[in-house]
Amino acid sequence: MNEIRRMKWNETFRRTLSDIFTNRMRDPRLKNITVVNVSLNRDLRKAKVLLSTMQNPQDASFALDKAEGFIRKELAKELSLRYVPALKFHILTEEEKLWMDSST
Repeated sequence: MNEIRRMKWNETFRRTLSDIFTNRMRDPRLKNITVVNVSLNRDLRKAKVLLSTMQNPQDASFALDKAEGFIRKELAKELSLRYVPALKFHILTEEEKLWMDSST
């Protein structure tokens, strides 16, 4: 896939996931999550999602595992893709957040 096209899909996924977490999630453990970055592989079958949260990362990680099916269903409603990618969530630690802030 063209790199520019993939970057556009990354941004589209990031915006859509942000909307899902902000407006459609009922679980309070997932309310204060920020989608930092989304990285899709070349065939759009897998997505690595970097997240930031102000809450306990272990609680958020457990809740994300439970809500992955709902999130994929909501992505399927919003995006016109043949396949909704498998999502791999990574919650940034405080050290990773500081490193990202200092590198920008």
